[in-house]
Amino acid sequence: MDQYTLKISQEVDKKIQEMKSDVEKSSYEEGMKLAKSEIEKQFRNNFEQQVSDLTNFVNFVKQQQHEVLMNNRKDVLKIIQLVLHWILQKEVKVDYVDKILPMILNHVQENQKIMIKVDPVTFDNFRNANTLLSEKFSSFKDIKVVVDDHISHPGVIVETDSNLYDATYTAQLQLVDELFSSLMESKSGSNITES
Repeated sequence: MDQYTLKISQEVDKKIQEMKSDVEKSSYEEGMKLAKSEIEKQFRNNFEQQVSDLTNFVNFVKQQQHEVLMNNRKDVLKIIQLVLHWILQKEVKVDYVDKILPMILNHVQENQKIMIKVDPVTFDNFRNANTLLSEKFSSFKDIKVVVDDHISHPGVIVETDSNLYDATYTAQLQLVDELFSSLMESKSGSNITES
């Protein structure tokens, strides 16, 4: 072969190698792009599925929490009601009428007639109280303490010209029971379970 043919042959081989290299390079880059795109797509799908699973789990836990609270709501309210009854019993044993009466009389307007009805046991403690009450609350027209056999110990009912204040132990328990009864009957669950 002559030199010219050899040179052309070498040039052709060189061009073939360059083209082969370019094809391999572009194929490699194209393959990498496709692989990268496929990996990103799989990652995005996996991530979206995990977020969806986590969201479903959180919603499930919230629903379970709500159901547990609603199922146990009446039991919890009943326990609180019993604790309040116990507190009222403890409070009533320690000079209940002596504590509650000044609070009631502070809400009564001046210049009114006041009749304080007490149970028979408490009345014995009030025999000298008429004078003390008259001195302490001298702005009232008239204060009378009378015994009422219908009131259970300890108990006091204060009647004025315009109001009736029933501070008997029975009335206090009835108020607590009515409150808890209305709470137990309500279907909303109050704000206990809202978050």
